Amino acid sequence: MPYAPICYWFPSSLNVPDEYAWRFAVNGEFGGIIGRNATGPVDDKRGALVAPPAREMGTVPTYLPAIQRWDDVGGAWIGVLRDVDPAVLIREKTVPGYWVTMADEQRWLIPVANPFVATCTLPRWDVKGPDGAWHMEVKDQFADVSSRAADTATAMREAVLERKQAAATIGDDFARQLIADAIRINYDVTIEELSALRVFSPESSADAIKAIVDWTEIERVIVALLGAEGGLDGAPFGPGETPDSSGT
Repeated sequence: MPYAPICYWFPSSLNVPDEYAWRFAVNGEFGGIIGRNATGPVDDKRGALVAPPAREMGTVPTYLPAIQRWDDVGGAWIGVLRDVDPAVLIREKTVPGYWVTMADEQRWLIPVANPFVATCTLPRWDVKGPDGAWHMEVKDQFADVSSRAADTATAMREAVLERKQAAATIGDDFARQLIADAIRINYDVTIEELSALRVFSPESSADAIKAIVDWTEIERVIVALLGAEGGLDGAPFGPGETPDSSGT
């Protein structure tokens, strides 16, 4: 019987605390797998060991530090199997995008969330405007991540077009949250779990942001507008920079 790829351990508790109940819910009911009075990463303590609902039936929560990594997230511990294949976390229905190798050295399917490019892969509606013209509108459940991707794409494009040496300024927390929300479209995983999986790094975050806005397509359009002689002197984050290098 396979071990659950992600587990939670709640010390000194026999049940899932209310603030974490949503993570284990299926159709409003508890759908996880729980082991009560289980050992965990804190010596001399026991607690509830719980695995989120899994697409693969038969997985079990376990505490095996030799094959797991455990992170304290405040009031709970998250444990992940080392070298987890993202395929075990992927949703039944996915959105196309770019395959990006993240800091865990695994490939993740990241959607193009930028609505300004024709290559945007988020589900959209055809909507008729007041002038009678039709336009595409990102579906409600993806509107927030799409809006943030659009703002990021604008900052990156303007940084290159204006030849700014400092390039685009994108804060650490903003970048990681945008990446996590884009990944969550295709995978059943939270930002805390992605952290435990060691998905984030400056280099991989840069690649993920480029995928989310489809920098390849933006660059193609810029070159077409400037002409071959115009060239591109800049990069979206500046020489050697990453989307979270500013620390703002």
